[in-house]
Amino acid sequence: MRMMRVVLLAFLVIAFSGCKGASRGKQAAALLAKANTVWAKSGTNTEEWTAEWGRAFGPEGRARFPANRAALQTSADKIVKILDDEKRLIDEAVPQYEEAIALMTDERQQQGFKLLVSSMKTNLEGYEFVKSQMQLVTDESIVDAKTFEERFLSLGAQFGRTQRVSNAQLAEGKRMLGM
Repeated sequence: MRMMRVVLLAFLVIAFSGCKGASRGKQAAALLAKANTVWAKSGTNTEEWTAEWGRAFGPEGRARFPANRAALQTSADKIVKILDDEKRLIDEAVPQYEEAIALMTDERQQQGFKLLVSSMKTNLEGYEFVKSQMQLVTDESIVDAKTFEERFLSLGAQFGRTQRVSNAQLAEGKRMLGM
């Protein structure tokens, strides 16, 4: 995610050349700058939730389930709150990116930026799998570590698939933009 933010900041300069007229270029650049500012705030969230997830839901933490259910619930609540905030930030930034894309006349740049926005949206889809993992902690029908582990890993695999798609979208977007 951090690299993607740096790339998008660099694209701010590129956007000027892909917009028709100075006014449209300035408007697109202003939108991109505003969206980048909002989106950059989500970088701290990403670092925070992944650190908490790794600390609480690593193999050792999952193996102690259900004895550590209360501790896992505290971490799960924190992670969900962070993911919700990250979603809010991305939902705020995406329309600004899309408005800037509409001002661009260079089709290749439009497609590149659209892929970057798609990558962000795909990340949000993946976060729903992480949130589902967090909900397993409160599922009273799960009474043993084996069942918890199986369901947790299944949701983790789904999250992994969305991340691979997101990363592919990001890579193709960067390629199209010459980055």
